[in-house]
Amino acid sequence: MNDLAIVHVAHGDALGSVYAAQVLHPMLAVRQRGYPVRLAAFASPAEYRRGPLRQRWIDRRREADELGLQLDRLFSPFRRLGWTKLDAWNLRRWLVKRHSGVRRVMLHCRAEVAANVAIRAADGDSRFRVIFDCRGLSAEEYMYRMGYQTLHDAPDSVRRQVRARQDAQLRAARDAHAMICVSQRMKEMVAQSWAVPASKLWVVSCSTDASRGLTAFRSRDEYRRKLGIEDRFVVAFCGSAPPWQMLEQTLTMFNFIREVRPEAHLLVVTTDVAAWSRAADDGAIPVSSRTIVSVRHAEVPRYLAAADVGLMLRNRNVVNLVASPVKFAEYLSCGVPVILTEDIGDFSSLVEREKIGLVAPDTSLSNDLKALVGGFLESYERNASAMRHRCLSVAEKDLSWQATGAVLVDVYKALDEARSVRGACDVPEQSDSGG
Repeated sequence: MNDLAIVHVAHGDALGSVYAAQVLHPMLAVRQRGYPVRLAAFASPAEYRRGPLRQRWIDRRREADELGLQLDRLFSPFRRLGWTKLDAWNLRRWLVKRHSGVRRVMLHCRAEVAANVAIRAADGDSRFRVIFDCRGLSAEEYMYRMGYQTLHDAPDSVRRQVRARQDAQLRAARDAHAMICVSQRMKEMVAQSWAVPASKLWVVSCSTDASRGLTAFRSRDEYRRKLGIEDRFVVAFCGSAPPWQMLEQTLTMFNFIREVRPEAHLLVVTTDVAAWSRAADDGAIPVSSRTIVSVRHAEVPRYLAAADVGLMLRNRNVVNLVASPVKFAEYLSCGVPVILTEDIGDFSSLVEREKIGLVAPDTSLSNDLKALVGGFLESYERNASAMRHRCLSVAEKDLSWQATGAVLVDVYKALDEARSVRGACDVPEQSDSGG
């Protein structure tokens, strides 16, 4: 019999754009460290039919195959309802079939639905250990996405959804053998507010391909020439156009930078060119001072590497207080310092500690903020090269796929070692530096 296998379980999100960056490549890093890895992803009936979704599955499996990873699709009859007992039964049957000769199996589950399915599929079988990989506060994210800041303002239908998601995350956190948080601040919140033992909690930030960013950084001057912005102070934004991306505030910040640096040029890499173009018009950004493009994900680093600074502004709410936006890792991996607001997960304090950008207390055009941003731009001008290289160093050390793979292996090892000396839901105490 084999000693140990890693199974990554996803439910309903294997076709999403983040699956490759936040699942395939980190799990490849785990496999490269000598662990056998297999991927399981639940799919709804619509994803089995002919059409665009079916083709996306073909493309996703091909992508996994090219990385040497096996991706299996499991049938989920009622995706819109979250999960059912049939999901747990299907996962259990698949596990028995694929891992009958394995002594110990780590079920690494992305988000609460997959974790709750796996907890029930593994119930009563000591071979399995379930890891709840919590990528954010899904209940609160849903509420904000629906346009409400508090439950008090939301209609009953939204309240029910929020409470259901909160209950699902709480059950997964308490019943799983270990839990992965995206930030130290999330870890602290979960331990205090959800009453989950800190010994079960690990921190794994959202990561990116640092090597691709470094390659783009080395051709920075070439990309700037091709874009016709070699003589401009380039301010980048990477992302879509929903309300939480704070388009108006981002453009306000750019206009202020343009007051200090008249040659400033806005470079937006987005999936929603039309929305950003309208917002730029409304914000009085001249066409000559902006470039707004939509490109394939593989091409994003070459655009970011052309920038001098990147913008990442957020409202101060519970979602952002514990968040780990992958955009931040993408900026740093291309050698781009970041101007961001306070209290974005662990990243605001990281920027101050490593001197890789500016933490703005707000997005108003107060005199204090003007002085702060103006001072930062002067400092950047004097120390641009050193600051860019610090960004590259932090990305490689802490926010790369390889760094993620190393921490995940630590999680698996700790959980595996604990099984022989402790109860089913305990893992060894570990320091904050390790998780």
